Amino acid sequence: MSPRSLLLAVFAVISFGGIVILVAMPPREPPTYRISPDAAGWLEASPVPQPAALFVGDSYAHGDAAAGPRSSFPTLTAQAMGWACSLDAEGSTGYLANGHLISKEFAPYAGRLAADKRKYRADYVIVSGGRNDVGRPGFARAVNTYLRAVKRTYPRARLIVLEPMWHDADPPAEMLEKKSTVRSIARSLGAVVIGTDGWLTEDYLADDGIHPSVTGQKRIAEHLVRALKAAGSTIWRPGMRSDQDLG
Repeated sequence: MSPRSLLLAVFAVISFGGIVILVAMPPREPPTYRISPDAAGWLEASPVPQPAALFVGDSYAHGDAAAGPRSSFPTLTAQAMGWACSLDAEGSTGYLANGHLISKEFAPYAGRLAADKRKYRADYVIVSGGRNDVGRPGFARAVNTYLRAVKRTYPRARLIVLEPMWHDADPPAEMLEKKSTVRSIARSLGAVVIGTDGWLTEDYLADDGIHPSVTGQKRIAEHLVRALKAAGSTIWRPGMRSDQDLG
């Protein structure tokens, strides 16, 4: 321990039968500092921790058929926004779909929320998906139940919901209905809703013809970052509390 640390140390007094023992306690850790993502040639240190974003989704969010999570749109978006990224993404899952065709360990979004709470803090919760729920009844109820549960689980976080994405310009009628359902329910709960029309075309798909390629993931991230900044309410500023009404 350095002399400066010793000077800052806190001493606890413990008495045993009249004998006083002084115990040196280590100094408290300094506050976490973040580097401003807008810094150009200089560094801005702030005692405000880096905002934490939890992305919840399916194989699109996981980066399947591209290069995996490191090049997925959640990771790229978080980097652009200056957020710490946590990712809960399981292939073939959704508000209803359990993903068991891939793994019996997978679960719908609601079935993963308790684990998310244990593992991740969040100033923002960004939910995407819904394409895997095509053909499954009870979609509106599942969306409503899950998004309400997210707000209870992370009451101080800003909830951001993406409409379900489709992999070409001609989504089936049921997908259009699901996009409308997600949009309506999310808005009724005060979430920031992000439209995804036109984000993906066949030119941005991997060889499987379904999942975004590396370029497709980047394109989704670019659209999402523009939408977040346009919304204004999702821009983190130094000194802002996560429970503050952003605007």
